[in-house]
Amino acid sequence: MNRIVTGILLIASLSIIVGCDARSSAKDQRRSPTPTPLSPPACQIPEEYQVLATTLALEMRTSPDEFRNGISDSELISEISICIMNLDGINSDDTDILSLTKCGSKVFHDILGWKDRFDALPKTSGIQLGAAFIQSLAISAIGGAYGGATGDFKTAMEMTSSSDWWKETRKVDAIFTELNNYSAILNRAHAIPLMLPQVAKKYAAKESDSQGRITVDIDESWGWDGPHDWFRICNSGPDTLENCTIQVELIGGNGESRKNVHYVRHWPTNLWMHARYDQGIEFPGGKRVAGTTVTKIPKAVVSLWSPSFTTTMTYVYQGNEKDRDVARRCENLNFSGRYQPFQSGILWNTERGVEFELGGS
Repeated sequence: MNRIVTGILLIASLSIIVGCDARSSAKDQRRSPTPTPLSPPACQIPEEYQVLATTLALEMRTSPDEFRNGISDSELISEISICIMNLDGINSDDTDILSLTKCGSKVFHDILGWKDRFDALPKTSGIQLGAAFIQSLAISAIGGAYGGATGDFKTAMEMTSSSDWWKETRKVDAIFTELNNYSAILNRAHAIPLMLPQVAKKYAAKESDSQGRITVDIDESWGWDGPHDWFRICNSGPDTLENCTIQVELIGGNGESRKNVHYVRHWPTNLWMHARYDQGIEFPGGKRVAGTTVTKIPKAVVSLWSPSFTTTMTYVYQGNEKDRDVARRCENLNFSGRYQPFQSGILWNTERGVEFELGGS
């Protein structure tokens, strides 16, 4: 679902994709005690839940190459339509699954409906918007000139009646209205996957210790190295896991939190799964939506439910863990400086000084 949300935002202006690299394997070696034996499966998880979770959960992948920054209109509509088809085909005896299916189908229909409405709106250019803004200031100034603080608003209106100000204002108002509508749809789209654990718990094994079974790592964006935060999780063995619902609760430096839910249908041993988290999009008025991360992450609470293994663990992203990430990013930096001598000029002189530059990759 997140890729679809992100695609809409890019076209109108949600992807969680994963990757695996050598750094993850190195961190795996830092903490892998004896794995916890698996419990016998609690019960068979319904096939319809597998379809539901695959459709709604935020994406995880095994290769960074699968990440896409953009998506075309045709691809977007196709992916949303496939999601609706998948959900419409679900028939279950589990009322929670049916309820989530209905919510998910509605939000996908709402996204398509919103896109049709937004695409049909008359657009206004940046120059027109700028002119409209200047004229709005002019109205206030004219009003003050024709009657003091209260002003003669009627006179000001008459002076702008021949312009396109009101036409452009109506366009802008319509765009802002639809953006606010989409903000509400996005909030629902991000809330629905958070209900998946409620269903997964009914088919999960009894909770056990995670020591050695699951390995977690976070790489928070830092300076130029962003703007995404990366969450990585590995099935450290000894057995393959099936039908895993994973909830990641990120705790921010100011105490705020953000939950993201993922689903891994088939998870072989020693395989790292990566998710990409973003700050979201800031809408007019300062409202930020579609965010999947927090700032200055000190820790994360990770919960996993599957028919054969269930656990909860807390990952602390402070001290040595975070220092190693910062040090790795700084490995290829270089710092240089040069002396600037005095230079006489025609209009002005260049004074003596020192110029420093921070570069690298």
